[in-house]
Amino acid sequence: MPRLESWFINNTHPAHSQIVRYTEELNKMPYRQKFPKLEPKNIQFWFKNRRAKIKRTSGLSPSALSLTSATAAAAAAAAAVNSSGNGSSNNSGNSSTLQGSSLHNSSALNIERLINAH
Repeated sequence: MPRLESWFINNTHPAHSQIVRYTEELNKMPYRQKFPKLEPKNIQFWFKNRRAKIKRTSGLSPSALSLTSATAAAAAAAAAVNSSGNGSSNNSGNSSTLQGSSLHNSSALNIERLINAH
């Protein structure tokens, strides 16, 4: 179910109202017309099971998946601003901030690859 996976990448813990919208959208798809209608509880369980699978297979928190590209870009921009500071001798702290940001971004990308592979 690629659509559920893309929603999961954007938000690992959707609100009930969002789950209801997802259910309605999935039930409107032509493929679903042959099968019984999904209920919000089905979608809720899918998200719960997916979070458990990610936690079990990666050992990382599924909330790391909520890191959007906009957040990643903002973190990278903040790190770049910190590292380009006013030329003070405190560059080692700024470098670790940039490295930490890169490490977090690469972890999020690895988790995204893991989701898309399954």
